[in-house]
This record gives sequence, structure tokens and C-alpha cells, in this order.
Amino acid sequence: MKGVRAIGHSCPQNIFLTLCLVILALLFASIGAWAADIPSTENADLTPIRGQMDFNRCMRVALERSPYFTNSSLDISVKRLDESDARYSLYPTLSLHTSYFLNNASVLVGENQPFSIGFYTNPYNPIESYFTLKASKLITRMAIYGHLQVISGAILRMGNLFLELDSLGRTAAFQDEIIAINQKDLAYAKNRVKSESASPLDVRMAEQELQLAQLEKERITAAQAAHMDEVKTVIGLKAEDRLELDLGGVRQQVLNAFDPASATLEQVRSNSYDLKIQSLKKELQGLNVTLAYARFLPTVNLVVQSGDPLNAGATGAYYAYINADMPIWDGLKRVHNVTRQKDVLSQYNAEERTKEIDLNTAWTNARRRLVEADAALNMARSQEELARLQNKQIEISYEEGRQTHSQYLSASKRSIDVKRNSDQKELEYLEADLALYALSGELSRRFVAPDSF
Repeated sequence: MKGVRAIGHSCPQNIFLTLCLVILALLFASIGAWAADIPSTENADLTPIRGQMDFNRCMRVALERSPYFTNSSLDISVKRLDESDARYSLYPTLSLHTSYFLNNASVLVGENQPFSIGFYTNPYNPIESYFTLKASKLITRMAIYGHLQVISGAILRMGNLFLELDSLGRTAAFQDEIIAINQKDLAYAKNRVKSESASPLDVRMAEQELQLAQLEKERITAAQAAHMDEVKTVIGLKAEDRLELDLGGVRQQVLNAFDPASATLEQVRSNSYDLKIQSLKKELQGLNVTLAYARFLPTVNLVVQSGDPLNAGATGAYYAYINADMPIWDGLKRVHNVTRQKDVLSQYNAEERTKEIDLNTAWTNARRRLVEADAALNMARSQEELARLQNKQIEISYEEGRQTHSQYLSASKRSIDVKRNSDQKELEYLEADLALYALSGELSRRFVAPDSF
């Protein structure tokens, strides 16, 4: 204590200077660390948007630029700042307290200095700070998995959009064939009216069928435009921005040779972000239980203070002491908090079991949907083959004069309808396959690795 007293008495100005330098050093260090955490908004490696964009390129652009991922991405940044705060809270907060007495100190206390200076730490519980840091790390990981969930949903939606756009293109081609048949039917009806072998009513009916077919084509075109706009939305483009998609080999683009038979329930469970988040919630709640017990420990703070000039005999002295504070009676709030946190942990355990059951149900439904879609597709293809043979038979009969022109055109339209139904069943099968691909977690991991965060 003598050494401390000598320094405080002879060089009070040095203490202020040293304190200012320490504060400035800490301030600049904090600013530097904060600036280092700010991500750069300039990236020369962004995927360019030019030429035809396939599924993979569209997803890379979406991951780099889409504003729909911004919210969950910024949530990770906020949670990392909270984690940084918790890391610094491992060290007690240091504060300065000074008092300058305006009265003439020499009159009051002789030669005592007219001010006092003290350094102190805020109430500090090292165990609580340690577990708070661990909790912050868990919350950051939960934010990462939440972000990955958003990305996974966007990838699945983009895959469905590509499959649907490809199917709509074929549907539009089928509709063009129907329009061409209706045009032939209308021309045939007009020729029959000229030869007085048909009434004007036949022409009006043919015109109405042609108009309905053209309206259906307009509906298909509008659906294609709506799907394109949604693709732009997922990517982060405006509706008026130009985008050309490459739909060649779209099944390979989207499904990437995924074998649904290789997917297992264990794989689904290990890649499920819902289960990962729930597991982290349980772990976090376990820390909350520990923190509830830590509330029973005393908090401490360290104080280094110069003598108070109002107290005689304190000239030039510096005192260091430790305070310990522990509530004795708080109305059983701490005891109740322990019970409360344990009950919440039990709730999370029940939620985990529920999520596991829901995941098993989703897996069963996805497998059943795929089997049903496969059976429906096989049936549609058989019907398509039968319709092709029947149409060939009617064509031969028509050439031999045993079928009328109207019968021949009607059979041709029925054949196209069967083809369109077969194509729709194939789309349903591919979408069921894609849903299983996404549920397995491999679709998301194909574009984003959780370890990359």
C-alpha cells in the first residue's frame, strides 16, 4: 500500500494521462475490430447475368444477390455481434469515478488534494458470463440453420419453377397442334357450307372451338410469363429485367441424377434443419437452467480509489478492495426460475419428439407420393400408346373412306389431349422426386454447405 500511496500522491497528472491513453487504445481497438467485421459490398466474382441461364447459374445468382435472403443473413450478423458482446463480457467492465470539491480544500482538510479518483468494475459473475457466451454461440448457430432453411425453400421453389416452365412449353406446343386442327376443321366446315352439305351453324361451332383453343393458348402464355416473373423474383431481378432461361435437359439440371431409392430416413433426419435447430434449442435451454443456478452465486467487483479529501488523514492514499454481493431473500424468485427453466426444457424435449414424428410422416408421405406419381405416369404412358394406335387405326379408316373428316379431327384432338395428360403426370412425378430430393437435404447441400458459415 505504501507504493500505491506514493504514486497517487506524487503523480496524479500521470494517472489521468495514462487513463486517457488506455481509453483511447481500447476505443481504437474496438473500432478496428468492428470495421473488420463489416463485409465488403463489392465482389468482383459475382455470377454474371447474360446469355441463357440454367438452373445452377440461377441459383448461384440468387444466393449472391436475392434480397429474400437478406433478412436471415443479417440476422446471422446481428447474432454474431451479440456473441462478440458476450465474449467481451468475460472481462469485467472497468469504469472511472472522479470527484472534485469546489470548496477550498486547504480550509477544510489542510493540505489534502481537492479531488478523489477511483477505478471500479461493475458487478461481475464469471460463471454467468462464461455460460452466456456459450448460449450466444448456440443462438448464432440457430440463426445459421434458419438462414439455410430459407435457402432450402428457395432452391425447391426454383426447381419446381424450372420443371413447370419446361412442361408449360410442351403444353403450349400441344395447344398449337389443337389450334391447327381447329383451323382445319373451320376451313372444312366453310367448304361444306359452300357446297351446301353443311349449315352455317357448323361454321359457328367450329369458330367457337377455335376461339376457345386460342384463349387456352393465351392462358398458357400468361402462366409462362407469371412463372418467369417468379424466377426473376427469387433471383432478385425486377419484372422488367431481361432473363433468358436454358430449359434443355431440365430434368438433369434440377434433379442432378438423384436416385430416390438411395434416400433414407436416417439421411433425412441427419440433414433436417428443423431437428438441428430443435437440438440447439434444447442445448440452449440446458444452459439457461445452469444460468438459473448461477444466480445463487455472489457477484463481485474490484475498486481502486484514492482517499476522500473530506476524510482527514487520507492524504495521498489509494485503497484497493473487493465487494461481494449476494441476495439473501428475493421472494423465491431464483428458486422459481430454476423450476421454470427446467419446465421449458421439458417442453423442448416434447417438441423434439413431435418434430421427429412430423418428419417421419413427411418422409412416408413423400415416398407414397412418389410411388403414386410413378404409377399414374406409367398408366398415362400406356394410355398414350393406346391412343396412338387408335389414332393410327382411325387415320387408315379415314383414308379408306370409312371415317368422316370430323371423326378423324376429333380423334386427333383426343390423341393430343392424352399426350398432354401424360406430360402432366410426368411433371407430377418429377415434382414428387424433387420434393424427396429436398427432404433428404442433399438438394440444399448441393449449393450451400453448412460448414461454410
